[in-house]
Amino acid sequence: MNKKDNKERMLKLVLSDENLSSIYQFNAEDYSSLDDAFYSDNIAVVSVAKIIDGISDKRSFTPTYNDVRRYLNQNV
Repeated sequence: MNKKDNKERMLKLVLSDENLSSIYQFNAEDYSSLDDAFYSDNIAVVSVAKIIDGISDKRSFTPTYNDVRRYLNQNV
């Protein structure tokens, strides 16, 4: 299994949380790939995708944190 498959499995797992989808009003089945999630209008879905993409690449968490923080500041 490659990195992309693992990331997409992780995305599906996180987005399938009923509490998260209820609070942020999205349907997890609408997001079958990271690309779908990156282009979502839902800020929670995009943020989750950014976090999964950042931490799965074994990068330092600081750039991922900064990217998500910047995204949220611009969109909330």
